[in-house]
Amino acid sequence: MTPFNFPSNNPLRLCIIHPYPTARCETFILQHIEGLPAYLRVLYGGHMPHYDTDGHIPLLGRLMHLVFNSLLSHNREYLPEPIGLGRLIARIRTTALARYFRKHRIQTVLAEFGPTGVAVLNACIMAGASLVVHFHGYDVSIDRVLKKYRGGYDRIFKHADAFIGVSREMCDKLIDFGAPVAKVHYNVYGVDIDQFQPAHAGKVPPIFAAVGRFVEKKAPELTLQAFSQTLSQVPDARLIMAGDGHLLETCKRLASKLGLEKVVTFPGTLNPKEVAAVLRDSRAFVQHSRRAINGDCEGTPNSILEACATGLAVVSTKHAGIPDVIIEGMTGFLVAEGDVAAMADKMVLLGRNPALAESMGRKARQHMVSHFSLEKSINSLWNIICQADASKTAQIKWGM
Repeated sequence: MTPFNFPSNNPLRLCIIHPYPTARCETFILQHIEGLPAYLRVLYGGHMPHYDTDGHIPLLGRLMHLVFNSLLSHNREYLPEPIGLGRLIARIRTTALARYFRKHRIQTVLAEFGPTGVAVLNACIMAGASLVVHFHGYDVSIDRVLKKYRGGYDRIFKHADAFIGVSREMCDKLIDFGAPVAKVHYNVYGVDIDQFQPAHAGKVPPIFAAVGRFVEKKAPELTLQAFSQTLSQVPDARLIMAGDGHLLETCKRLASKLGLEKVVTFPGTLNPKEVAAVLRDSRAFVQHSRRAINGDCEGTPNSILEACATGLAVVSTKHAGIPDVIIEGMTGFLVAEGDVAAMADKMVLLGRNPALAESMGRKARQHMVSHFSLEKSINSLWNIICQADASKTAQIKWGM
């Protein structure tokens, strides 16, 4: 990753906390860890974290760690508030986390996902650290998550210092939920442009690429149906659907039912270089994102940013943050959620018109370079974090 130049003789002391069970996590969190120019500590392994950067258990002894897991291990993400002994252990862990912050002189905590912000708020208050809560998608959309964390969100909206949404729709939701307007910041993920060499969409066959998890909010079965309709008018069209997820086998069966076995490929999960190669050899990118039955929605899909950075036109939906990054008719086409026929029409248009795909792809890449680069995203995030720290410092100084 290209280093970012933030000259400082006394770097801000930042702790990033994410809930993933290992140090390996989503690309956008790794970008924060690798790109922010702070003295950095990383905690992970739950919304109330278990491990530090080195894989140690800094917040409690190993025995307490095992006891806590035995009490609160079942479906941890959606557990009710702890009671009895669980509440006592939660208080002990909060105190230990605050002690960790003080030991490392942490000034600001970046909590990845809303529930993480809820879990660590009290420790931040105890340690006098500012708290920036970064929302990403499910944490402001899944119905049962919103129900469980309604009270917790009210508390962080009152006490935390900044809230980040990755789509304008998400920011509006946060404000509707009660977050102060002045503390809500829009900052979409960025893409490392250098990792994606520009495609020549007009010089390749009509190959459509779809990269992402096979989950309900990405509606891969609707993409398959749209492709099936496209094939009737673009007989040499092909579809590559990369990724994994609980709907993968369902989609394979649907492809077989639709007679698409010879024209649809399911290569499974690909590494970043393999993804870049698939995109580079495609005519356009397709993804039919929609609101899932349980309310789950996208933030702003990284796969769409990467496709645009490669120089591909995108055919997708008017969902979540997608309209924030796709310029209708210029860098791609967006249809209503569930409108398979409209999606197929746009795929046919690009399948039959390589020059149009080439032109839209060039504009898509330039749009990413100008507005959605990784450097721009990290710079913006860093400014939000620094502003939150300055605000907290001023409050402490003036006894607010």
